[in-house]
Amino acid sequence: MLDASVGAASTDLPRAVAQLDDAVVAVADLLGPGHESALAAGLVAGETLESLGRCREAAARRATRLAALRELAALRESDGPTDPEVLAESCRVARLRMAAGEAIEAVPDLEAALAACAGETQGLAAAVRTLGDLQLAAEQFTEAQQAYLRAADIDAAAAGAAHFTTLHDRLLAAMVAFESGRGPAPLAELDALSAAFPAKISGSDPAAPVLIEGLRRSAEIALVVGRPAQAKDLGKRGLALAKACERLSPAERIALAVAAARPLFATGEQPAARAALERTVRDADQTLGPSHPQTQAAVVAFAECLASTTPADARPLVDRLLASGAASPRNDLDERLVRLFEAVGAAQGANPSGPADAAWGKELLRLRREQWGAEHPRVATTCLFLAGGRLAAGDIEEALGLCRQAITLQEQTLGNDHPEVAASLLVTSDALRRKGKLDEAAAACERSLAIWEAKAGPEHRATLATVRGLAGVRLAQGRGADALPLLERLLAADSHATDSHGTTSQPAHRARLLVRLAGVLAATDAAERGRRYLDEALELPCFQPADAVADPALRDLALTMAEAARVLATLDDQDAATAAIRTARGLAIRMETPRDTLSMVDAIAAGTAPLPQGRL
Repeated sequence: MLDASVGAASTDLPRAVAQLDDAVVAVADLLGPGHESALAAGLVAGETLESLGRCREAAARRATRLAALRELAALRESDGPTDPEVLAESCRVARLRMAAGEAIEAVPDLEAALAACAGETQGLAAAVRTLGDLQLAAEQFTEAQQAYLRAADIDAAAAGAAHFTTLHDRLLAAMVAFESGRGPAPLAELDALSAAFPAKISGSDPAAPVLIEGLRRSAEIALVVGRPAQAKDLGKRGLALAKACERLSPAERIALAVAAARPLFATGEQPAARAALERTVRDADQTLGPSHPQTQAAVVAFAECLASTTPADARPLVDRLLASGAASPRNDLDERLVRLFEAVGAAQGANPSGPADAAWGKELLRLRREQWGAEHPRVATTCLFLAGGRLAAGDIEEALGLCRQAITLQEQTLGNDHPEVAASLLVTSDALRRKGKLDEAAAACERSLAIWEAKAGPEHRATLATVRGLAGVRLAQGRGADALPLLERLLAADSHATDSHGTTSQPAHRARLLVRLAGVLAATDAAERGRRYLDEALELPCFQPADAVADPALRDLALTMAEAARVLATLDDQDAATAAIRTARGLAIRMETPRDTLSMVDAIAAGTAPLPQGRL
């Protein structure tokens, strides 16, 4: 009966799912919910629903199985700790709920399962790590970091402080601190983990699955923090180990293949990346099914690869993602989808056939409302991502409308002073600034700043991003005196980060800030201090890039140098101004299409064009 139900899925999905549920209920009624066959039926039902991308229903089906397992465990040992099988199934239900957008709701249930565990329970560290993943998806950053550190302590007690799994947990904790603006990029942790990988280990080793997961997640982190070569190496090690590892599930193999392929594009190996991701999508379709969340994640990665080289080839993949529900185990999917919409839509904006990026965005929002419920906070997050996309496309009114939707929903569900509200207010401020409504933009930014300072503190990355936004609005208003303390606050924070971590990770950003500060001070009696800022900016190595630099970065450097030339002219140093213009033009000429940037460089330097707004 179960086989017949599963087999019908490809031809009539609603009927197949209904038959599957009927079959599971029938087995449980006939044999009892705790019977081995009933538990197996629940497992098949959950896996089938997951393969169809119906994660919420899969979680509900496996939760029913989990309840039966708990009853059996209670019968075996009425007052004993949580059974390892029960703990593993609790983690599986939690991950499905996370994929269904229910991370916040799933946290207490997994915490309760962990509270019932003995310290030596098999799989305890992995379960605590899963709790950290849930809390990270729910944006409970402090709790997530604590969970990863707790997992590290458990692994250290079992295997030692220098063991690969211990270092992997510490890397995850450091990455949470970095992503939440409370720590530097975890470069030292990445290096320690790479060095700790066992020199001799085979895929048949019982520890292989845990090591493979650590390599996959470390490769993803290395790519995020700008180390594609290291990400490539970690992914390659994972693939080699996975070849002989029979205990790895198909979904884990697909996730590893994606993590190993994505760095290839960043290291300039586009054909290899394209071939690897195309093969991975094909394998995922065959082993998991087209609607499985991990298949969807592979399709997103493949589409991202194509979008930067052959956007026409990425377009069908975007349509496919939306047609199949755009489910994914990754929490950053909607942000990546919006960037994908922008890249493909912008490249084919003149193509009248098929939806443009705005239409894709509306379909994504419809899907999220259907999947999560119209009042779910994650719908507001999707609105905010889409607002940023529309703003980048120049559709200010649409962006403002999406921001208002996000703020209304966030205030209703999270409260008026939640950080998510602050994030939406900052995007709103940017849209209002571009529209020329500078007083309204300032008010939105000031409210955002007040929330961030109260909730996250003055040094948090989001707080400083809001300070940057407010400084830009004040400069646009012509209120240099009000912008000055904001700019100096940003410079002090950047200097502190540089002193703490050795080198500045964003020299182009620091140069831009120093030049803008110098420009504000040049018109005051503190012009000499402004000149010192300017000299520091001009000595930064970013203006003499030795390696290939993408056009957007070259354009940014060229405009910053043009702005420096304008400030030097204000300070009556014509020789230095001329040299700065020459440098700016040299940077622009390195671009593939330099004409517009060259014109802007000349106009900014000559004072005939306004300084670009929003470049802090």
